[in-house]
Amino acid sequence: MRIYEKNIQVIYSRDWVYIGNGDLHKATLTSNVDLTSSTLAADQASTAVVFSTDGGTTYQNFGDIKAGQKYKVQILDRNLGHSLKANDFYAFDWSASNPKPSDASSDSPEFTMSSGDNKLLVTVLDAHCPFVPSDFTGTWDSEEVPVPGGCNCSSTETQHVTQDSSNPNKLIMDNFFGDGVGNATVYMIFSVSTTAKDQAIEIPEQVTEEGGTATGTGTYDQCRGTITLHVHYDQYEWIYNFTRP
Repeated sequence: MRIYEKNIQVIYSRDWVYIGNGDLHKATLTSNVDLTSSTLAADQASTAVVFSTDGGTTYQNFGDIKAGQKYKVQILDRNLGHSLKANDFYAFDWSASNPKPSDASSDSPEFTMSSGDNKLLVTVLDAHCPFVPSDFTGTWDSEEVPVPGGCNCSSTETQHVTQDSSNPNKLIMDNFFGDGVGNATVYMIFSVSTTAKDQAIEIPEQVTEEGGTATGTGTYDQCRGTITLHVHYDQYEWIYNFTRP
C-alpha cells in the first residue's frame, strides 16, 4: 500500500504501515485481530485485515489511501477462505481502534485515514444465542471421527433426538454407535448456557438396551445448530459430529 498526502509517503508491509518524510514526519497504521476467545483461535496466524477503497465492492491486502479518505475493512481468515461475517454468528468489537470506526460492531466498518497514527484493533467472539432445547430435536446425521487409541470409527449414522417429557434439557438419541433403533438409546443433559463458551453437554454413565455402557461429554452451538460429542461405549471411543441432513 502506498498512500500519499502532499510529501508524506506511506509504505504498507503486511500488518504495519510506515509514514515518513525523512525525519520530519512519522506515523503508523497497525492492525491487530484477536481471535483468542473465539472458536477460531487456531486461525490467529492466518487471519488479517483487508482493505476496500470502493465502498466495499472489492477488498485487497493493499490499496491507495490518502489522509482524509474513507475506507472499509474486513477480517480475512485464509484457513476458511473468506472474510468473517456477522451472519456466520461472529461478534466484532472495533471500539479500541483509533481513529474510531463508523460502527464498532460491524463486520465491515468504515474508517477515515488519518495523517497521524492509525491503529485498527478488533476482537472477535462467537455470538451467543439463548438456549432452546427443542431446536435440537429431530433427525440428525452423526459422523464418527476416530481419536488416538480409540476405535477405527468412520461411518455416518442417522439419529433421531427427542425431548424428555419431564426434563426439557434432557435429550434422547436412538441408534447410538449405529447399533439400531431400540438397541442403543442414550440420553444427554444440555446445560443452560450464558455465553458461547459454556454450551456444554454431559452423557451420564448409562446402560443401553443391548447392555453396553455409554458415557461422554460434548458441546452444542445454539446459533449454528450443531452438536459435538466425545463418547465412550464399552471399550470404544470416538468423536461424534452432528449436523442436519
